[in-house]
Amino acid sequence: MLALQIEEASAKVRTGPPKDFDTDVALPIWTSLHGHQQQEVLRVSETGATGHSVPPEDNGTCDHVLGAALPVLTLESTAGPVNLAESGADLLVLFIYPHATGLPEAPVTGWDLIPGARGCTAQSCAFRDQHDHLTELGAALAGLSVQTVAEQREFAARVGLRYPLISDPKQQLAHALALPTFTAGGRTFYRRLTLIARGRRVVKVFYPVAAPERNAADVAAWLERAYGSDE
Repeated sequence: MLALQIEEASAKVRTGPPKDFDTDVALPIWTSLHGHQQQEVLRVSETGATGHSVPPEDNGTCDHVLGAALPVLTLESTAGPVNLAESGADLLVLFIYPHATGLPEAPVTGWDLIPGARGCTAQSCAFRDQHDHLTELGAALAGLSVQTVAEQREFAARVGLRYPLISDPKQQLAHALALPTFTAGGRTFYRRLTLIARGRRVVKVFYPVAAPERNAADVAAWLERAYGSDE
């Protein structure tokens, strides 16, 4: 046990639940200004001690996806048209997420109360940070959501993503593979999951993704175990 003498302290008083900027949550630290001094404090995981992200349930919804063939489906993306089957011919990591902007505004009211909805920016930035390593492992990387390409381009520029984001506003991939979605505020979103495909077939499914900020590292670790010794 440690006893520390506190000479100075501060408190933040608010009404209502906490509301953090997703771009701040994606950073390994939070920074703030107090007077003229910049202070760094440890980031609290948005799926951990903050307690305002409801974890998803493992209900077996995606068990059937393992071994499924990627559909011959061409969708628009921030890098132009993408054929999913062709993209998965070699080795593809495709993370599918509900909605990401990097801004504090939620897409619909009550977003933080939807199991697994929150954490898209943290997940995307984690894949950004693992991008080079995934490339070294021989994997192509892409994200996919129901958002428009214009929205995805703004988000990618805001947080510095170099991999493509695929737009699927009609949930065509969900229909082809029977992927889980949810409806909120009159809109339909994808449930968060990550697929690894090789030879145009799904060889690994990460679902549910309880800790979005750790998903990229989990994917890299799985690839290292599965294909790290490939020439």
